[in-house]
Amino acid sequence: MPDAPPRRGRKEAPLDPAAPPHRRELAQQLRDLKAECGGPTYRVLSELSHCASGTLSEAANGRRLPTWETTRAFVTGCLRHAGREAEASRLSAQWRVRWDRAAAAEAEHDATPPPVAVPARPAVPPARRGRTGRRLLVAAVALALVCALAGSVAPGPPPMTGLFNVVLAPYRWSGPGPLPAVAPRLQAAIRGELRTWSARTPSARTRGPERISRIDGEAGFAQVARAHGADVVLRPDFRAAGDGLTVTIEIFIAERTLGETPEFAGLHKLGLTEPADVIDGDLRLNEELAESTVHYLDAVVAFVRGLGAYGRGELSAAEEQFQLADRILATVERGPGGHRIRREVVHLMLGNTVGAADPARAAVHFRRAAEDAPGYRRAEMGLAETARTTAHCRPGDRNRARLEEAIGHYRRALTMDPTVDPARAVFLDMKARLGLGLAYQCLSLAGAAPRWALAETEFGAVARLYHGARLDSGSARQARWFAAEARAGQALNALAGGRPAAAATAYEEALGLLAGMDVVRPTFVERELVLLRNLRATYARLGRTADVARVDQRITAAERRR
Repeated sequence: MPDAPPRRGRKEAPLDPAAPPHRRELAQQLRDLKAECGGPTYRVLSELSHCASGTLSEAANGRRLPTWETTRAFVTGCLRHAGREAEASRLSAQWRVRWDRAAAAEAEHDATPPPVAVPARPAVPPARRGRTGRRLLVAAVALALVCALAGSVAPGPPPMTGLFNVVLAPYRWSGPGPLPAVAPRLQAAIRGELRTWSARTPSARTRGPERISRIDGEAGFAQVARAHGADVVLRPDFRAAGDGLTVTIEIFIAERTLGETPEFAGLHKLGLTEPADVIDGDLRLNEELAESTVHYLDAVVAFVRGLGAYGRGELSAAEEQFQLADRILATVERGPGGHRIRREVVHLMLGNTVGAADPARAAVHFRRAAEDAPGYRRAEMGLAETARTTAHCRPGDRNRARLEEAIGHYRRALTMDPTVDPARAVFLDMKARLGLGLAYQCLSLAGAAPRWALAETEFGAVARLYHGARLDSGSARQARWFAAEARAGQALNALAGGRPAAAATAYEEALGLLAGMDVVRPTFVERELVLLRNLRATYARLGRTADVARVDQRITAAERRR
C-alpha cells in the first residue's frame, strides 16, 4: 500500500465577522503562517513550541487577543516545523511589530464605552416650553464647549514597536536656588547617547523627553510604560543639598523585560553625588564635574543595553554590559572629587543574571546591592533565594546553617518597605512566604528541627495572598506558580502527617493551578510531571487503582509535551 498522506488537523472554523478587526487580522496572519509552514496540527505545534495546544488554537480563532508570549510560541513552533529556525530572530521582530499594533488597537477597543440607548423624551407641554428651551440651549452650549476642548487635546503618540523600547521622561529638580545648568545638559546628553545606541541597534527604540507626561510616583512610571509600550523608563532626578548635588537616574523596569523573574521589576535608582567643592556657587558645573557625569552617562547606557540583552534571553551579553557599567562606575568613584555612587540595581541584575549558573557569585552581587542600599528588599530576597537553593533537605550542619540563613533573609525582607505599589508588595510577600515555607519544610525533612507547622502557616499565607491579589502580566503568571508550589508544599506536609487523602486533594489543586498557565514552558512541564508522579504514589498508597490509571494517562500526555 502506498504511504498515507500526512495527517492534517481539522479545518479552521471561519473567523467571527463580529470580532474586532485587529483581532481578526492577527488571527488570520497566524493562520497564514501555519499554512505556509506545512499546516501542522495544534498538537504538533504544541510539542514544538512548548505551549498548550488549546492556547495556540485560541490564538488563531480571533475571539480574543493572545499574549505576546503565546504569539511568539506560535511563530516559533511553525518555523521549527518547517525547518526554518534560522529565520526566528528576524521574523520575531516583525511579529512583535504586528502584535504591538494589535495590542494598541485592543487598548483603544477596551477603552471605548459601549453605546448607550437614549430613551425618547416626552413632548414638552406648551406652558413650560420657554424654561425648558433655555435649559436645552445651555446644555447645547456646554456640550459644544466640551467637544471643542476635547478636540484641542493632541492625542498621545502610539506605543513603540521595537523589541526593546526605552522612554526618557522629563527630569525633576529639587533644592534651593535656581535650576542648575547641569539638569538640561545631562538630560540632553542622555537623549543623545540613547538615540546613538538605538540607531545602531535595529531592535531598540527610544523616545522622549518630548511629549512624555510628568511622572508622579512608581504608579506614574508604570502608566508611562504602558502608554508607550516601554520596557524601561528613565528619569533624571536632581537634588541640591548642603553637601553637594545628587544626580539620580530613576530606572523603571517593566515586567516583560524580565520574563520569568518579575519580582525584580519596578523602580530602581542609579545615583551619583557630587561634593560641594566641585560645584560653583551658582550650581554650575566645573570641568571636573563635567568629566564625571560623562562617564556616569556611559554607565547608564551600558546598563540599559544590558537590560535589552536580558530581555532577549542573551544572558552572556547582558552580564557583559552590566559588568561594563559596574567598571565605569567604579572608575568614577575612585577618581578625584570624592564621588559617592549608588549602583545597587547593577549588582541586583548581575546577581539575577548569573544566579542559575553560579549561585555563589550571585550571592556576592546581591550582598553588594544590599550594602549599597540598606533596606533594598529585592537584594534581601536574592540573598534568601541563593542560600535556600544551595542547601539540601538532608541532615548536615552546613545545610541547616544555609537554611537558617535563608530564613533570616526572608524574614528581614518581609519587614522592608518594597514599593509604593500595593500589587508589587503583595507579589514580593508571596515569594518571601513561599520561600519561608520551603525552608521550614526542608529543615523538617532533614531532621534538623520539626518545623512542619511553621511551613504550613507560610504556605497558607501564600494561598490567601494569591486569592486576594489583583495582578496582571508576568506577575499574575508567577503568582499562580507560587500558589501551585505552596499547595504542593501542603501536600507534602499532609503526607508527612499521615494524611494521604488530604495530600491527594492538595496535589490535584496544585496541578489545576499549573494547568491554568497561559503558556507552557519546559520548566512548567517538568514540575507537572513531578507532581503527577507524587500524586500517583499517593493514590497507590490509598489503594485507588482507578485514579492511578487515570494519572498514568496524564503522565503520558505530559511526557509528550516535553
